Amino acid sequence: MSITDTPPHSVGAAHAFPAIYRLFLRGQLTRMRSLGLGALSGLSLVLALVARGADDPLDSATTAMAGFGLGLVVPVCTLWVASGLIGDLIEDRLLAYLWLKPIPMWVVPAGAIAATATIMIPLVVVPLTVAAAISNDSGLVTATLAASLVGVAGYAGLFVALSTRFSRALWFGLAYILVWENAVARISNGTARLAIRSYLLSMLKRATDIDVPLADRAVWSSYTVPLAIGVVGVGLATWILNRRDID
Repeated sequence: MSITDTPPHSVGAAHAFPAIYRLFLRGQLTRMRSLGLGALSGLSLVLALVARGADDPLDSATTAMAGFGLGLVVPVCTLWVASGLIGDLIEDRLLAYLWLKPIPMWVVPAGAIAATATIMIPLVVVPLTVAAAISNDSGLVTATLAASLVGVAGYAGLFVALSTRFSRALWFGLAYILVWENAVARISNGTARLAIRSYLLSMLKRATDIDVPLADRAVWSSYTVPLAIGVVGVGLATWILNRRDID
């Protein structure tokens, strides 16, 4: 049975989106996941306190936020949440139920990204912003908040799309974060442009005047490229879902 064989009476997006969003939110907002996300992002507060006692607090705080906060916490936590949303539906063969009560298929990845953001903002974005505030530098605080939010959108779009195509999306996502963004992206400016991290770090560099690796993106692209990746992720996931055979 193909999901492209849509029955005639479909459910409108205005009704389908809240239902899908709540479904994803209930499935992912578990106590264990919340504690894990909170613990990982909470380590940024410890690093911020250590950085405050350094000879150059702003430099230390920016380096810690670039390497740990935006380089590890945001992408890994987003991957942990986003890769399991649609992937779990596919693995448990629950997409057939969506076909039986057909909905505009774009609301599935869009709902997954919205649920990811809802979980990430209080458990990851807020702690990172508080950690940046310990530095007493308003530029770092603003840049951390903006980069975290934009980063969640970009990474969520990428990882949701991966989860619709690959059963081991978590491992592909980890390979992208650990291998591409932390190794391959450093080879050339061309490979760095394919790293979401480089756009986020560019925000920190402009706000603090502290040089960090990969932070060479233009102002406009720092915001628009990660957000565009989020939108493209929804479109790609929709395209894949519309062409899947649902058991």
